[in-house]
Amino acid sequence: MSDYLSAESDFLAAIAVAPYPSGYFWLGRTRERLGNLNGAADAYRKALAMQPSMIDAKDRLDALVSGRPIPFLDQSKN
Repeated sequence: MSDYLSAESDFLAAIAVAPYPSGYFWLGRTRERLGNLNGAADAYRKALAMQPSMIDAKDRLDALVSGRPIPFLDQSKN
């Protein structure tokens, strides 16, 4: 559940075979969690290039560019 390096690898492999917006979005989320904010922003840009109406990717990209990343929810409280 918290193996973000493996998740990043899996998303990269998946989008190499079949690029799709949600794959780039989740790659971005994973990279955010790993602290790779530039890589996350790049992934969100690719998602938006494929699907400009993807609000979640736009919101997260805007937050990263503004310097105010959106925090991840604390899953331990759910």
